[in-house]
Order: sequence, then C-alpha cells, then structure tokens
Amino acid sequence: MPSINMQITPITEQFGIIIQGIGDENILNLDIDEVIKLFKSSSLILFRGFETDADKFKKFTELYSTSFMTYVGGAYSRDSINGDNTVLSVTGHKIACAVPFHGEMYYTKTQPKMMWFYCATPALSDGETTICDGIQVYNELSQTTKELFHSKRLKYIRTYPQEIWPKIYQTNDLAVVEKVCNDNDMLLKVNEAEKSITTEYITGESAIHCCTKISI
Repeated sequence: MPSINMQITPITEQFGIIIQGIGDENILNLDIDEVIKLFKSSSLILFRGFETDADKFKKFTELYSTSFMTYVGGAYSRDSINGDNTVLSVTGHKIACAVPFHGEMYYTKTQPKMMWFYCATPALSDGETTICDGIQVYNELSQTTKELFHSKRLKYIRTYPQEIWPKIYQTNDLAVVEKVCNDNDMLLKVNEAEKSITTEYITGESAIHCCTKISI
C-alpha cells in the first residue's frame, strides 16, 4: 500500500474526524484497515483534499461497504447518478431550503446502516451538511422526556399525491408499491378519489432508537 501524505484532526470533542489529504492524494490509496479503525472510534469521517470524482468515489465506497440500497419509497424524488440507482442526488435544484437533521429513512423498516456523501461542486455559500450526534442529544434530554421515549413508539404517516408516488416508488403499479410496503411492515391506503396514497409505519422498537444514532 503506497504511503499517504495526510493529516487527521477532530471535528468535535465527542465524535468525528477530518482526514485531510496533502498534495492531491489518491483516495483509493488510503489504508483500508486504518480507515475502518478510525471510523469505529469516531463514528464520522470527513475526507478532504483527495483527488477523486464520482466514479472513483463509488469505487472507494465499495472498499468498505458490501451492499447498497436503492431509494425506493424514500421521501423525495431524487436523480440517479450515472445510471446507478444507489448513487443519488441529495437535494439539487428541487429543495431550496435547508434540510433539517433526521434519521435517514426511519419511516421504513429497511434503513441504511451507513451513509456516504460526495460533494462534486461545493456551494458558493451555505452548502454545509448538518451532522447531529444522536447520543449527545439523548444525554441532554430531561429524564421525563427519556422515559416518554422509552415507553412509546413512533408512527410515521406520509401521504403522496397522484403525481408524486410513482416517482417515489419508481413504478406506476400499485401492486409493486404494496409489496414494498409489505416488505417494510408499512400499511398502505389508496385514496381512490384523489388517486393518492398514504403509508403508515410504526417503529418496532421504542422511540429512543431514533435518538441514539448520528443523524443528518
């Protein structure tokens, strides 16, 4: 493995590190075992200063992840990159406001265990991605709120108009939508008058599950 010229600095005292490449290093030359070790200890890694592009980014993620999800049933209609349905635009021109932190696809049973982001063209201003340490949020809750979360579950209710749900589920076939919902323990309601659909999902664990991860 070639020697990499890089610098490692913490993002916060609680979690997260920056791995800064010095001299436009090739990101594929990073030591895999060392990156995994750093990720396990910090929970978040921001890579900067490396020579890369969208194709190289995909190859880089494949060194560390063995399976990738599509976004079928996701909250937004996103564009695939280079024809790959597991590599998607995040917001693009469709969302003008900031996206608040959230647990990715927590409204379904099947959720990504790890998220990868690649910035191809940095925003001129206000383009940061917000990262939230869910464990710290939980620790700062009052005891009453903690007890509420431990004793309750969450129900996610989402309604999609006729012109939206085929883009969300990437199909016009309601039978396919129903299968996706069944596979994710979601209740599907078809509103015949408006041709819209409503989905309901109740978390199988206590609601505190949603507070004990890093959210984006």
